Amino acid sequence: MIFRARDDFDLDLARSALIGDKNSDIEAGRRAGVGSLVFLQGRYGFVPAEGVAVCEKLGEDIVLNFRQQ
Repeated sequence: MIFRARDDFDLDLARSALIGDKNSDIEAGRRAGVGSLVFLQGRYGFVPAEGVAVCEKLGEDIVLNFRQQ
């Protein structure tokens, strides 16, 4: 799905962000070479891998996470 989005929308994955709520989402983004990974915490109770930004809700949390990095 990530590579299809890359091809359909001419995305530069290294300059893109992926928001996921499962560890498998984050791992898929990492393997695809997505530059920024954000874990949306709370829905499934997973603990994200090291080096992954974490937010509790979509919106302002994500903007603040990216400004701090």
